Amino acid sequence: MKPESLIGKKIGQYDIVSLLGQGGMAMVFRAYQPGMKRDVAMKIVSRQVAEDPIFIERFNREVEVIASLEHANIVPVHEHDVTPDGLTYLTMRYIKGGSLSERIKQGPLPIDDIAHILSQIADALDYAHRRDVIHRDLKPSNILLDEQGNAYLADFGLARLVESDERLKKHLTETGTFLGTPAYISPEQVEIGEADQRSDIYSLGVILYEMLTGRTPFMAESAFKMMQAHLSQQVPPVRNFRPTLPAGVDAVIEHVLAKDPSRRYQTALELAKDFTAAVQGHIITRTVPAVQTLSFAQTTVVNPLNDSKPTLNSAPTDPQPRVGTRSLLEPTRFRVFTAGIVVVLLILIGLTALLIRSNGDPNNMVPPTIDESQRPATGKADAVNFTDAELQMARQRLQGSFIGIMPCTLETSYHASLARSLVTRAQALNLPTKVENPEGQRYRQPAIVDQFVVQGAKAIFVCPMDMEALTPSIQAAQDAGVIVQITGDKPMGKGSVTFTITNEQMGMAVGEFTAKYINEKMGGKANVIVLDYPPVPSTVERGEAMKTALLKGAPNVTILGSWTGGLAEMGKQSMQDALAAHPDINVIMSINDAGAYGAVEALQAAGKKPGDVMIFSVDAEPEAQRRILAGEFFVASFDNDPVLTGRLAIDATVRMLAGVPVPHQILMPGKMVTRETLTVTPTP
Repeated sequence: MKPESLIGKKIGQYDIVSLLGQGGMAMVFRAYQPGMKRDVAMKIVSRQVAEDPIFIERFNREVEVIASLEHANIVPVHEHDVTPDGLTYLTMRYIKGGSLSERIKQGPLPIDDIAHILSQIADALDYAHRRDVIHRDLKPSNILLDEQGNAYLADFGLARLVESDERLKKHLTETGTFLGTPAYISPEQVEIGEADQRSDIYSLGVILYEMLTGRTPFMAESAFKMMQAHLSQQVPPVRNFRPTLPAGVDAVIEHVLAKDPSRRYQTALELAKDFTAAVQGHIITRTVPAVQTLSFAQTTVVNPLNDSKPTLNSAPTDPQPRVGTRSLLEPTRFRVFTAGIVVVLLILIGLTALLIRSNGDPNNMVPPTIDESQRPATGKADAVNFTDAELQMARQRLQGSFIGIMPCTLETSYHASLARSLVTRAQALNLPTKVENPEGQRYRQPAIVDQFVVQGAKAIFVCPMDMEALTPSIQAAQDAGVIVQITGDKPMGKGSVTFTITNEQMGMAVGEFTAKYINEKMGGKANVIVLDYPPVPSTVERGEAMKTALLKGAPNVTILGSWTGGLAEMGKQSMQDALAAHPDINVIMSINDAGAYGAVEALQAAGKKPGDVMIFSVDAEPEAQRRILAGEFFVASFDNDPVLTGRLAIDATVRMLAGVPVPHQILMPGKMVTRETLTVTPTP
């Protein structure tokens, strides 16, 4: 859906006037409401993500959150609805002055304007925090300005209630889930994926820095380097870029952008109050309460025998109480002295480690860089078999690090089996892992890859949903020396191994088998639909290959069209719609088993019986195999063996960590699973 196609159109009671902004998930238009004789801002969710039920839940959550907040400096929502043709939208007050981001592009703001904007946004943020709402994505583009220069907080799309129901917590606030914008994200959001009110205050501090200087504190060429800077780099003094500022402003910035949340301002109003005092040249003192210093040390807890989702746990260090009164402008001699002691200790520790390493087992030495020219283009499963010495080297390299694992989702049996296989194999080899679940949402995958790299992963496994969107993050990981294991059709270059059963290969296998079945069992004629999953382009490619092979092998079939599957609930709804339009459907080709399960529910509800409709799919999950054996609609499913893929990916990681050249691409076997293959008795 192109934005220009909507301009001049009427949606509900609104006339679309012009495009105000566009992102990957939504477009914002200026619209006119004739009945109220007013302009409004209309946010329309893109059709691609509107098919994702979790994204829509988040969008609806935004409406719910904003509706609960009534504050003069929070943009109010007027209406939320879905059009008959499926457009999801909400309308808000139209703020005519543009965004703070546009204002900052003109250069640093005057001090009076900064103080005015900061006080208004701080008051709005404090109001939200007192009602247990955390914004989680504060940035200048989410702060709107009216023609009088008043500021308004907008876009609560990532907001959450501190106390929310368990189902929403699972999807929206799950531990380890990365959300936010890298330039403004807090260290704890990067490190452990968790945010509280102080995370919003950190982001507001970054915005304050940008209003003062015209730039963010950290400048980086990639998202993961930006997040790494938030974790480890010191903030440049604002007076490096604006020397005329009072010294107290640097002290305020140092306080609000502290890496440790407990050492930041605890409310946004405190920040605004101290900034006002600092620009007036007043001395600022603050009582620092006794607090527990946070640690971002992490462990991944995974039980390979349990189907439940792995969880990421943070392990706080012993409490470090600190009580007293100090000035934010106090001399730093003590801190410098302490830092000097720490540096000396680190040097001594490093020298000791070097001596131990130089006199120790040669297997503990860091391996040479892999010579990419020595890596074969393709290979088979036996190319990743490793030796005991290579395993010891891999363990040495992973000390203090981990292998990051990102499946496409954990909600389907196939992908859960893949993740479980990866973790089980790694645990058997005593290799640490972390698992992050994007829950089938492709827009979350690049951020997860970036987060793995920032957290120090030496290797990552990726099940890609949108290679075009993922490629920059994967390339950044490769540039950082991270080994990348990925499922897909094409090699990804240096330091990577691609495990390949192409989507075309899978689709052709299903289409050819279906054609053969129709010719032999149905007289060469059938009414066929395809269940694909448009949010993941590669599955559409798989579906198109199914059609091509089917028509080539059985030219007299009628393909009635493609409907959205991918997940059981989507397959069910699509099957209901398809049956309403074409009650004579008798063959379904599905890009995966999960979508076909939902189709079966709809078929049964419509009174269809096994034998009326035949299903041919991909993944050969245990449930699909059971249904094939029982003759419950399923006839065959393509097996691309997730357990083998997971084992080989870990084995390839071992060899790569040990510096051994591994083929760029491992060609995986695959086969159609039928009732005959499941009941065949192995030859003794």
